[in-house]
Amino acid sequence: MTVRPEDVVPIAEAGARLPELVDDAARGTKTILTDENGREVAAIVDVHRLAQLEQLESGVSSPFTVDDVLEALRSIETHGLISEEEGRRHDQELLESVQRRADLKESSSLGAVERGRLLMLADALRGMEDARNGRVTSAADFRQELKERAKRRQEGPAKDEESSK
Repeated sequence: MTVRPEDVVPIAEAGARLPELVDDAARGTKTILTDENGREVAAIVDVHRLAQLEQLESGVSSPFTVDDVLEALRSIETHGLISEEEGRRHDQELLESVQRRADLKESSSLGAVERGRLLMLADALRGMEDARNGRVTSAADFRQELKERAKRRQEGPAKDEESSK
């Protein structure tokens, strides 16, 4: 969490500024309250942000953030809907494209950064496929699978190839 100095307010000062701090929270600004020792003890946040935090804390996990959903809605407004079959075909084409680029990397002199990007894209696409096919049902499962895949890569390419079959 990034905290700017102007976001920090001593509790002793907060009472006098409460209407201002509440208005700031409604506009999306967070305020961190500190005790007399300067220790962060509480926060004033927008009620919608609080609901998001409570949802996360309650263990309700979704692989999508609110921003993901809003982006998807904007995309629908701009481009319209496509069928599930079209979406799967597009995802498969994207996955194959990334895999071809990754295969090219094995025989070319591209740098480690490019290989890392390709691996991240391939992992994201595999994750989408896993979620669509019910093999991954939560963001936590997806993160765990990514960690396991990275560990297999570190152990050697043979193990990663075996596990992806």
